[in-house]
Amino acid sequence: MENVMPKTVPDAILAFITEAVIPGDLTLPFHYPQPEQWHAWHCGFRWHGVTGESLVADTAGMWQPGWYLIALNGLDDPFFIDLNEAADGYPVYYAAHGAGRWQAERIAPGLHAFQSLLRQLCHADEAATLALLDAHTEADSPFWLEVREARQAGDGDDDNVPDVDPQDWQAGRLLITDIGPQKLKVVQVLRKALNLPLADALSFVASPPICVGEDFRLRLRPLERELQATGARVTFVPAGPVLETLRLNMALGIDALIACVKAGQGKSLYYDVYSTHDGAFQAGDALYVVASDDAEAAAATGRYHHFACMGEHFQSVVELAIQQKPDACDSEIIRALNHYLEYDDFLDME
Repeated sequence: MENVMPKTVPDAILAFITEAVIPGDLTLPFHYPQPEQWHAWHCGFRWHGVTGESLVADTAGMWQPGWYLIALNGLDDPFFIDLNEAADGYPVYYAAHGAGRWQAERIAPGLHAFQSLLRQLCHADEAATLALLDAHTEADSPFWLEVREARQAGDGDDDNVPDVDPQDWQAGRLLITDIGPQKLKVVQVLRKALNLPLADALSFVASPPICVGEDFRLRLRPLERELQATGARVTFVPAGPVLETLRLNMALGIDALIACVKAGQGKSLYYDVYSTHDGAFQAGDALYVVASDDAEAAAATGRYHHFACMGEHFQSVVELAIQQKPDACDSEIIRALNHYLEYDDFLDME
């Protein structure tokens, strides 16, 4: 699909990036383009930086035609709006990069509301932050749960346990078992969530049960809630074991840590990884996650004496590996980790 950019920065975006509110959290807007930089910022999102090929498509998982950037967080994950949604006040979306496909989450009902919340968060302590998030965000939002986790970690929560039900990291499928009395509203929800044309959405809901998503429970909850609000009956069908919830001062296997990072966990944690042995990572390694530069916590376990790597490096290597090769197995990712630690360079997975 052809990539089309507005000739000038749309007024709503211009006002937002000009004020450039930065609360200071790495998970929240941290980088804003200057107005003259706004078009160039879309390189890597709307077109390929080397070939110039358009990356825009109206299929699920692709960068959608109406999406335009408004900011990046400290991890370079994008915040954006859909210019086709002016009548709704430009709801704000967020998506983590590095997953191989864009999974947009609506995080604010409108651009003005989002900017107002960011202003208030600039001066909020932990108690005030939690009150603001309770009042102005969805309780089950993966994005806002991560913001909450980061604020709590920054204010001295030694255990750094995120306020997430461990069952939220259960993988599975979300099924509609009964459309309910408001079929058209269900169709509207699915058209937006799955990027379906009207005819396809109508056909899709004709014969329940219908699978409308496959992901972790945490990420499916916003869609589940929207469908339930229409009167539809939905059920979550688990598939496989529950994923660990990554936190500080925890022991886990290297396979479990890789799985957590693949799922998008740990981006707001500042951590180091310790091992039971010196040298390269190996399959089956037992690891320990501690706060950055907290070697004493690892030593206190009596087992994890060897510094393996910084958490940000572990995150970056795993994210890039699955971006290049979404089906990369653990052994390939371990090879990429060891390559980075030896050569200070990323292994080409393609």
